[in-house]
Amino acid sequence: MVPDGLLRSEDGLSLHPALGPWEKRLKRAGKSWAKAAPMTALECYGLAGGWDASIAQLLAARAKLADDVKQVWMASPYSAVIAQQTVRLMPTSLMAWNAEDAEWLRGLISPLLEEEGISLHVVGCALLVACRQPVDAMPQGFASIDGKLLPDRFPAGRDGGRLVRLISEIQMHLVAQPSEERQQAGKAAIHGLWFWAPGIWPVDVHTTWPSVATTDPVLASLADGRDACFAVIAAEHLKEGMANWRFAPRNWLLAGAGHAVRLDLGGFPRWSLHPWRPNGLQDVAQLMQRVA
Repeated sequence: MVPDGLLRSEDGLSLHPALGPWEKRLKRAGKSWAKAAPMTALECYGLAGGWDASIAQLLAARAKLADDVKQVWMASPYSAVIAQQTVRLMPTSLMAWNAEDAEWLRGLISPLLEEEGISLHVVGCALLVACRQPVDAMPQGFASIDGKLLPDRFPAGRDGGRLVRLISEIQMHLVAQPSEERQQAGKAAIHGLWFWAPGIWPVDVHTTWPSVATTDPVLASLADGRDACFAVIAAEHLKEGMANWRFAPRNWLLAGAGHAVRLDLGGFPRWSLHPWRPNGLQDVAQLMQRVA
């Protein structure tokens, strides 16, 4: 699975340039299409596993939360180019991140959040937000802004303005107190946290975490990579991610530009125009479950 494998072009959809070494085979493969919102590697993995709960709820089941928690959120760190009126995020696939970074950020930001009745938790190297009082807001998913401009409008919901104010305060806090360890290691500075994927809490969560090969640091910190039968890899890391695979996978799923396509390289080769024009759109969850 390549969450960012498709790009919008003037005539349709094209492959990410990093897929060049596999382009001929992928263009000739059998194709099944679906509409698909932008997805992080973890969201791709969750759809493949048939999860029936939000990502934040699944992480909350692996954390030790207080009994008075009513809502949980994902919190994704970002590095950015900050201009006078815009903030452009660095693609997450290019940003180094590990559990030590997560613990540093939790320690720095927690006092600010606690004033709002919010706690920040580290699960693997993912960051989870827990609220004692639900926040009525529905911001965009992180994948929809990854590598793009930070939204300049309040998200829907009564508390949309409050959430944006909190995100702005965190951004100013991080700009004023950068991580010396990241600087010394030559890593990009962390400029903010994006809250997304809210879910009520507590809820009963029962799911499995199948083994997966991945170069995504968050997903790798949460799921075992031994004896993996499928992979979730960003396009920029595909070459290194595929280095230990003796054979190219038969089934591929590429996502991006509002679509997902399942490619079967084992069938009879087909002639195909490129850029691609999606047709016969299916349900994306069913499409993904046929890949993993």
